[in-house]
Amino acid sequence: MSSEGRIRVGVSLEGRRVARWKRDVLLGLHETDGIELALVVLTPAERSPDRGATGALLRLYRAIDRRVFAAAPDPLARVDAGPLLEGVPTVDHRDGQAAGPPAGAPLDVALALAAESDPLLATARHGVWTYRHGVGRERRDDVPYLRDIREGRLASHVALVRQSDRAVLASSTVRTDLVSLHRVRRAALLRCRHLAGRCLSELRDGVEVVAELEEPEVTRVPSGGPSVGTLLGIIVRIAARLAQHRIRNALWHEQWSFVVRPPEDAPPPVSFAGARQHRPPRGRDWADPFPFRSEDRSWLFFEEVAWRGGHGHISVGELDDAGALHDVRVALATDHHLSYPFVFAHQGETYLLPEARASSATTLYRARSFPDQWEPVCTLADMPLYDPTLVEHDGCWWLFGTHAEPGESQDDELHLFHADALGGPWHAHPRNPVVSDVRGARPAGPIIRDDGRLVRPAQDCSGRYGRAVVFKEVLELSRTRYREVEVARLEPDWLARNLATHHYATDERWAATDALRRRRRW
Repeated sequence: MSSEGRIRVGVSLEGRRVARWKRDVLLGLHETDGIELALVVLTPAERSPDRGATGALLRLYRAIDRRVFAAAPDPLARVDAGPLLEGVPTVDHRDGQAAGPPAGAPLDVALALAAESDPLLATARHGVWTYRHGVGRERRDDVPYLRDIREGRLASHVALVRQSDRAVLASSTVRTDLVSLHRVRRAALLRCRHLAGRCLSELRDGVEVVAELEEPEVTRVPSGGPSVGTLLGIIVRIAARLAQHRIRNALWHEQWSFVVRPPEDAPPPVSFAGARQHRPPRGRDWADPFPFRSEDRSWLFFEEVAWRGGHGHISVGELDDAGALHDVRVALATDHHLSYPFVFAHQGETYLLPEARASSATTLYRARSFPDQWEPVCTLADMPLYDPTLVEHDGCWWLFGTHAEPGESQDDELHLFHADALGGPWHAHPRNPVVSDVRGARPAGPIIRDDGRLVRPAQDCSGRYGRAVVFKEVLELSRTRYREVEVARLEPDWLARNLATHHYATDERWAATDALRRRRRW
């Protein structure tokens, strides 16, 4: 660390024109307080392994895949990183000439963004950090994430690792797109900037960066690059998946509905088999059910969306003693999409915190006339949060929700905020995102209080959006730390032909979840 208390970082690059995701990593260094880009080493470019018939076929597939499934921003697009390198001491090893390190304080961290490691970076105090993409590369001619598609994995991984022992410093898990290599690479590469920034911020703040051995499912395995036969097999499999998807969409519509039943004595639930089903009329979705008890009457708030030409609004109906739903009406509608009606009582008032993804903020509403007249009270976050969830714990209010930058998935990264009072002011957690894993980041309902512990329902969005609910016990919740561990799951197989279950909510009278099933278009 420099005398000014800044973390000195050295970076290796293969030139000043780099893939956009590498430029974004550099941009993150510039925008993070207390981080100094102290050295750039330019190394020779890696020789492409795409040679011969296999290479030609792989290049053709990549080009077609990238064109068909193009989306902005493209992390693989070549961009100029030169402006971010101005004034930074630079050593150019691309011509094969050896050069010594420039004068100055030693490096704290070296970040290898080039294929070849460089001895100038090897002396960094905290080692050389690099990115590991996909299952893990034993040979340079492996194709990251192609193995995930070939094996039908539901999730793909990207990790920041220490080069000396391959220990994982930070990682992120994204949904595997089984029909597009470009889309899964894009999702993973957009996470790289956050991984480096998170670890360097912890180092700057004196927090120990914990390195973990690789998980068994992503441990490197010896494997060469794909053969022509393997590539052809993958392409045929992808084509079959696309055809199957198009045929299904032509014949069927996917429709969300929900079910209710009395709550179990010991949450979280195992199954909703035998629960009372509530299926919306054709042409509509009902999802995100929140039961709420008020003045000895049971209400159910939920998201309602028309398939054609409409955005979501919040509806409400009354549940009778048998779980039948009556008097369904609009509870809250705005000029933008609303969903996830998180309803709760506090100090004699009833509040509603909906998701408003198209808005620029997360807004809290208070009941003017319960259950269908609401007025905005305050803004909890100056950004749209997906599935915002509140809990009061140890004298502090906590707000959970996923957030995504433009072009990124909204299912992967959980952000946490805290305040001394419900009305704020609200502060972002210094370790945001506190979870970066598509298998359990996005909230799935109110946090459960169970015998002194907090259990957070979260969505497992691997494979598809909202595939299952995973229940996570909160082990550590403070203004500086957050930890949780999975304790139970609610899989969609509790209902025949169910494709997804992505919500769980309960009060003293009813428990509710939702289901996604196909319905014929005619």
